[in-house]
Amino acid sequence: MSSVWILCGKISYEVERVSEELEKLGVLHSIFSWNEITLPFKGENLPRVVWHRYDPTVSMVFQFCVLEEFERQGVYVINRKEAVENSDKASIYLLWSKYLRNHVKMPDTLVTRDIDAAVSFLKSHRRVVFKPLASGRGLGVQLIEWNEFAPKLLEELLRKYGCIFLQKYIHNPNYDVRSIVIGGRVVASFARYNERDFRHNIHCGGQGLKIEEMGRVSKVAFECVRVAEQIAPMITEITGLDMYGLDLLPGIDNSVYLLEWNAFFGFEGLEKTTGLNVAREVARYIALKLGERR
Repeated sequence: MSSVWILCGKISYEVERVSEELEKLGVLHSIFSWNEITLPFKGENLPRVVWHRYDPTVSMVFQFCVLEEFERQGVYVINRKEAVENSDKASIYLLWSKYLRNHVKMPDTLVTRDIDAAVSFLKSHRRVVFKPLASGRGLGVQLIEWNEFAPKLLEELLRKYGCIFLQKYIHNPNYDVRSIVIGGRVVASFARYNERDFRHNIHCGGQGLKIEEMGRVSKVAFECVRVAEQIAPMITEITGLDMYGLDLLPGIDNSVYLLEWNAFFGFEGLEKTTGLNVAREVARYIALKLGERR
């Protein structure tokens, strides 16, 4: 019986790398697709720890039901359902507003289904960023500027996504800083630079740079890492996340803004840019939790 299950959709770079590092640690594990899971569990030899990856082709409700059932059966789930629910764009903003606003800035934000409110917000800021509440890799993110066609665009986005999430556009030096947080501690950081697209994601054409490289031309990169290290334990406590990606944006005035945290972070770009072994850190944390379950 495998002590650890990796639950995912397709076999991604991250899944392969964590599997490799678990093997090096001698941790018996298996990789399962969400399509192989049937509820209720009927006498299966369940693992002690599950590390799961989001699959956009599978109902989120089904994925949450599976995670809840694992938790009811005493399995340690990374990340727990409740923690994942604290990681959509709206929840991040609301949690920041209650717990973190005195520790880090966040762009002025509006979450609404009221078109008039959205139009007013856009008019006041002239340039805003629309984000789907639950997405990654920059998918669905749009830069919107005020013009006569903007209200119609907002109506289309409301019909498509069911909610409008807008943030004031922050002028920045064409990069953000991604940090990987595991167990409340920043284990690695790198900069994502993109002068062709306002989105800095590697999947949107961003170029990975070591913090030291970015810091030679923009010293606020070091400040982004310092802020990440400061707020990471707070976010871990607030959300219950075991591990996540933390994205901070430097402004041209050297301010640091919280963009988001991501429960299903990728780390291929970070590993290939920095040479740091993020997968080993993930595997060690899984092994730590496995040891606690014995």
